[in-house]
Amino acid sequence: MASEEIPKALEEFGQIEQQDQSSACGHRLGPPLAKHLSELHGGTLTIKSEVNIGTTVTIVLPHERMV
Repeated sequence: MASEEIPKALEEFGQIEQQDQSSACGHRLGPPLAKHLSELHGGTLTIKSEVNIGTTVTIVLPHERMV
């Protein structure tokens, strides 16, 4: 996924066009749901991505929510 496609990936039902259509199924609720749950707990979700390299998703939660 290109970095400019990240906002679309975080929208409910947002789909990114993929060259490999075999993986383009489902409703794409995972990333926006994970972001919303992270924020409900006072945390953040960030995505960094480079085409043909990979994608990293990082969730940071406040320490008090993890104990």
